[in-house]
Amino acid sequence: MIKQIKMLGFMFALVASFSVAENASAGFQGPKTDMPTTVKAAQAAADSTRVFIEGFIVEQTAKEMYVFKDASGTTIAVDIDDEIWPYGGAKATPETKVRIQGEVDKDKRGTEIEVKRIDFVN
Repeated sequence: MIKQIKMLGFMFALVASFSVAENASAGFQGPKTDMPTTVKAAQAAADSTRVFIEGFIVEQTAKEMYVFKDASGTTIAVDIDDEIWPYGGAKATPETKVRIQGEVDKDKRGTEIEVKRIDFVN
């Protein structure tokens, strides 16, 4: 009976340690190594793939629709909802480097990125 209790305690501790280890990186916000980090990689990625790309918003084409260019000069359409823009009155220009996080959105019109977060890069 004591052996069974010790074994049960050991199993509980083992399961608890896996839970703690699994959640250790839960607060990390940054790119995963398998996440596309260029426009070209985003264009080749499957629909709904998460992306993390730095570059410039060079043009507004419609309400909440923009052209984004990465360091290679490759461009892609990005959809940035008004509420996604950083608060505080800061405005992006074609010379303002930004980091976008979002998802690839593929449909019959083509490929674009649905932006979930945008940050200005210093």
